[in-house]
Amino acid sequence: MSVAALAQAVSSGRLILLIGVAIAALIVFGLLALSLRRRLLATEDPERGEAFDLETLQRQRRAGQITEEEFRTLRRALLGLPPEPAERGGDGEEPERSRDV
Repeated sequence: MSVAALAQAVSSGRLILLIGVAIAALIVFGLLALSLRRRLLATEDPERGEAFDLETLQRQRRAGQITEEEFRTLRRALLGLPPEPAERGGDGEEPERSRDV
């Protein structure tokens, strides 16, 4: 084996090693980038993502930020209950209620 062939073999070995290191570095960098992206896009607290909760509604009602009717409507929606009968009518009129005399 000549000196030139030996130099080329060592050079090829270094090149392969360099390519391998570069590929490993890219994989590690990609995994770090994905991890960082997940952390940045995730909400801090899953419960905090809700628009409102019952305690918040009660505070808003007491502070006068929402009316009693709005409170009842939002409370029923929060609890997953169907709308009150007056809310179901599309004409805006309240349905007649029977009077117990």
